[in-house]
Amino acid sequence: MTYIISGCFEWIGFHLTEKWLNDGHTVIGIDNDWNEQKEWLSLYVGRNSSFHFVDSIDQVKEEAEGEDLFLINIADRLTKGESKIPIKGQWTIKIGDNKPVKGSVIYASEVYGPWMSKLVEPTTEQALYIDDFVKGVHEIIDHNVKKEWIEIKPSSGEQRGYHQDTWYVKESVDVNKGWKEVMDHEEKFSTYYKL
Repeated sequence: MTYIISGCFEWIGFHLTEKWLNDGHTVIGIDNDWNEQKEWLSLYVGRNSSFHFVDSIDQVKEEAEGEDLFLINIADRLTKGESKIPIKGQWTIKIGDNKPVKGSVIYASEVYGPWMSKLVEPTTEQALYIDDFVKGVHEIIDHNVKKEWIEIKPSSGEQRGYHQDTWYVKESVDVNKGWKEVMDHEEKFSTYYKL
């Protein structure tokens, strides 16, 4: 399977890119809003032979002929242009801002984790660690969920998967432990957080 990620070096986009590459998928990344931190993050995935970086969706045809393609837009990096090949599925990822956008949306009210653009401590027990959010996105696509809007939330008890307009994921860490991991990561890579 091939994923096209518009905003592949944005915080959420980077974690999705890394997850799918680690799982053996092909990722075609688009990200035109370049800065030093993104350049540094690109070193994590740029040498992977399954990662292809393009300037626009118009260039995807050469990279993915004959593949099932899923287009993932990070909300503030919506894809411009038009693909010359058929897209099997398309989702927009939104965090915190539930204003409507065109197309199908995967939403979470609060997500936190390494490489956040602003280090903001989670405010509720409903906050999702980035790895859990990414796992939810992957499960929604893998289960071929067809909705205009679906929210990812941490599971309460045994509740898992899809219920009405919500996808429940099992948390890998609680909020306190997850936030400590974020702060430890920020301390270790403080220079790169300030880029």
